[in-house]
Amino acid sequence: MATSYLPTGEQERVTWLNTFAKKIPTYAPALGLPAPTVTAVAADAAYYEWVMNAVPTFRDYAQAWTAFKNTLVSGGPKLGDAPATPTLGTAPAAVEPDLFGRLGRLVATIKNAPGYTDAIGQDLGIIAPSAHPLPEALKPALKLVRVAKGVRCAGASTATAASSCGWKWTGAIARAGSFWPSTPSPTMSTPSCPRARPRGSTGRSTAWAMSPPVSGATW
Repeated sequence: MATSYLPTGEQERVTWLNTFAKKIPTYAPALGLPAPTVTAVAADAAYYEWVMNAVPTFRDYAQAWTAFKNTLVSGGPKLGDAPATPTLGTAPAAVEPDLFGRLGRLVATIKNAPGYTDAIGQDLGIIAPSAHPLPEALKPALKLVRVAKGVRCAGASTATAASSCGWKWTGAIARAGSFWPSTPSPTMSTPSCPRARPRGSTGRSTAWAMSPPVSGATW
């Protein structure tokens, strides 16, 4: 499970903090937050965004000076003008260091407030997202190999689908096992069932693929 509600990317954190600062005044009365706290969050968000906008601007400026120096030293078609100093506009009021440290302490205060609810936490973006995948995001990884009387499957999560199509799972769910067709042919006749077909042979084994294939599956 994810351990932090904070995004990992710095620009994503700018967006998160701006959203948090805009929404916190709405919940401040219910959470018992004083006005100076709300004002301080807004100041943190403004200054952090200004600094984060300055970083790539001056990174590009430094690269431009490096290219200018290289042309001056090593030659080129034309030296041109020296890079112009970037302008960032008026800086917001500076804030104290350890910005995310104090925001973390504020979030802890918010979550301990009598008026706090999970709905508030979700709207403020202070609940860590679940790491459990959605069922529709799960993708099987299968490899079917023809054996003496059926098709062997190296996948692990297909027992239910197979049994519904007339295949019998004979192995453990946690390891490879065998599917045995209910008809002599490995090609099933039930329209709703996936069909097994030869994909290629190596020595005495033949790899089989299910048709139609499952999106994201490897065969």
